[in-house]
Amino acid sequence: MKNEEVVVISDDGTIKDCIGCFGCWLKPPGLCVLKDNYQTMGALLGATSSLLIISKCTYGTYSPFIRNVLDRSLPYIHPDFTKREGEIHHKLRF
Repeated sequence: MKNEEVVVISDDGTIKDCIGCFGCWLKPPGLCVLKDNYQTMGALLGATSSLLIISKCTYGTYSPFIRNVLDRSLPYIHPDFTKREGEIHHKLRF
């Protein structure tokens, strides 16, 4: 861990909920359309060599804040959509 930057993401009370618009894949690609301190989560995740998630256990899983951070990290993933029978889907993996 020498000479590595450590970034701690914590709940500062300003995170907006992901609205599922997929704007982060289209306009502009890789950047969340919601304007707050978590707008560049995809780029931050893409620059990491390791990720450690620490969360309180809420209903048997991670906290709502962690879920929101993971949702807001969607720009990290490539969309690769395909249209089948008039509906948009992710391309089939296999």
